[in-house]
Amino acid sequence: MTWKPNLEGSTGPMFERIANAMIADIRNGTLRPGDRLPGHRDLAAELGVTVSTVSRAFGEVIREKLLDAGTRRGTHVRLDIDLEMSRPQGAVDSGRSIDLRGHRAPLSTWAWEIQHALTECAQNPGFGAWLEYVYGGGHAHHREAGATWFATTSGYAAEPDRLFVCNGAQHALFCALLALCDHGDAVATERLTYSSFKAAAPLLGLRLVPIDIDEHGMRPDSFEAACAAQRIKVLVCVPNLQNPTTATLPEERRHALVQIAHRHDVIIIEDDVYGGLLETKPSPLASLSPERVVRLTGLSKTLGPGLRVGYLDVPAPMTGKIAAALHGTSWMASPLAAEAATRMITSGTAARILQENRSELARRNAVVRQILGHQKIRTAAHAPHAWLELPDPWTKDEFTRWSHSSGVLFLASDVFAVGRANTDHAVRLSIAAEDREALAGAARKIAQALANHAPFSEVLA
Repeated sequence: MTWKPNLEGSTGPMFERIANAMIADIRNGTLRPGDRLPGHRDLAAELGVTVSTVSRAFGEVIREKLLDAGTRRGTHVRLDIDLEMSRPQGAVDSGRSIDLRGHRAPLSTWAWEIQHALTECAQNPGFGAWLEYVYGGGHAHHREAGATWFATTSGYAAEPDRLFVCNGAQHALFCALLALCDHGDAVATERLTYSSFKAAAPLLGLRLVPIDIDEHGMRPDSFEAACAAQRIKVLVCVPNLQNPTTATLPEERRHALVQIAHRHDVIIIEDDVYGGLLETKPSPLASLSPERVVRLTGLSKTLGPGLRVGYLDVPAPMTGKIAAALHGTSWMASPLAAEAATRMITSGTAARILQENRSELARRNAVVRQILGHQKIRTAAHAPHAWLELPDPWTKDEFTRWSHSSGVLFLASDVFAVGRANTDHAVRLSIAAEDREALAGAARKIAQALANHAPFSEVLA
């Protein structure tokens, strides 16, 4: 059948109007299980809208588990749709867990965008070139795309000749640490930092030195004290929307940290995987000290996981060591993944998705602030996570036990703490892990639990 949405009388963003019309027609039987939907481009032309608007609408319906997509025969209404019909539109299934631990693409159209880029790659006559070994930092046009992505996300361009394409930002960080550090070296970082970095450091025999933080991020006085007390080889810093606290370093702290690093001969690794989500771009640390700062970024945190492509911008004297680390860990980044990323970056698709993700994250953060704003919660307009400090007498352990019984899952502060001492009774909530309705449902459950001043164990007793 040829389907066209009935948009008469509907209001709101066009993608939502299309999605709501499709959902309504599935639920009222106009669209039946197995029915094929028109192609994105065809429907966009019929309605006089952009293809991305239609793709986003389809993504919303896919999120509701009403469509099967990605087959050669196009997009169809699910054959097992009767299993989903009992869920009212917009309702959160109280029987399932709401998982706010990890990171997902805020928009469900991310999968379609990658599929489209890979299809273009497969149809290109030069496809075979992306299945061969490549030396150095990657194909020249892949490195140029990485430089463009740095400029897009940070406002500060990279030199393609000093740029390395990696298998994701985590691989880029591992290569930088491997190239710049020796076994036993001390590496300073925020006293609350992301778990994958904590996992990488011991594999390389590195000692993590915790630096104090506050609501503005890393404290320069604590960094200075650590450098005075022992030899710090490298500082790993997340200056923008820090994980897990969401702090963004003010300009004066950026200058102070760079000056301290100069005085004590410390190399800085600037992990800027979240910087693209900021509307206003602070000065990258690399712009303040190009000869001392190695910076990295990727696609996973700003666009969506799955396309594991990261970029490493390196001062010229360090390129030989980085090349050796890249070859020693993976020989090269996947040229096929890099080509898909390059097509998305050079076509403007990546920048468009980035802006759409910012908008969606802003809406989700508004939901969280509306429900939990009376609690001590740190978030930012476009942050993909929030940091919730628990009120007395709740502890992180009590709240974790509550989470297992309530079906609201999150990460407690222990996951992020550097060193054995952890007095932070706090949890990280992923804003990007669930859709707005599920996120709101989780926030309401959390608000209700925290409103009961008796900890979970006392309630059970």
